Amino acid sequence: MEEETTEETTVGNEEETTEVIEVEENETPQGTVDVEDETAVANETQEVADNEVPLATLPETGQTSAAPFYLAGLIAICVGGLLLRRKSSTTKA
Repeated sequence: MEEETTEETTVGNEEETTEVIEVEENETPQGTVDVEDETAVANETQEVADNEVPLATLPETGQTSAAPFYLAGLIAICVGGLLLRRKSSTTKA
């Protein structure tokens, strides 16, 4: 069953209409349990094979090595040191 209500509010010279619709929720359907099937499953035993897990190698996660970044940083420091040395030698003369 749907219930519909309309509210009117006046803001300044404009009139605003807001429609509110309320919907009732249906109840959750309730099922039945077949007792014979449930006891049959509870009394059965199943044997699960215990296989060994291979631990030889780990999967790749997509992480790359940081060595290229360290090398680029070292080169940047060396170039900066050379430029600083060149600047200081030209300002003394």
